[in-house]
Amino acid sequence: MGAAEQRLSSGFPPNPEPEYGHDPHCVRLHPLKPDRLYQQNHCGIYRMERAEGRWIRIGEHMPKKIGDIGFSLVLHPRDPDTVWVFPNGRHRGLAPVSPEGKPAVYVTRNAGKAWTRQDKGFPKSQAWWTVNVKP
Repeated sequence: MGAAEQRLSSGFPPNPEPEYGHDPHCVRLHPLKPDRLYQQNHCGIYRMERAEGRWIRIGEHMPKKIGDIGFSLVLHPRDPDTVWVFPNGRHRGLAPVSPEGKPAVYVTRNAGKAWTRQDKGFPKSQAWWTVNVKP
């Protein structure tokens, strides 16, 4: 694999390093910067600059106890560096739900280098929210 190539990680069989990722839940192209793509898949949050031609896992900068698995990803319409995600994790065998029963949205304002929790107005505990993935 060349230096310009990077495979997405899936962390489980059959192929732990698939060429295009596993089960992309959400892929977004920024309207003001169409060569920037964001993806949230079954195993993380990624960003790609098309000129570089590789996915960078920006979800690694999320808090470890929260993780970077989820289904939603929203781009700011005028700022290609600002993205919001609603992470979901597994809890005691439940379907993907808000980590620790404490829902929050996380925002990055620097293209994934750092994330900030936003939970004002959300329940503080026992809120096992999920995101409907069926259209």
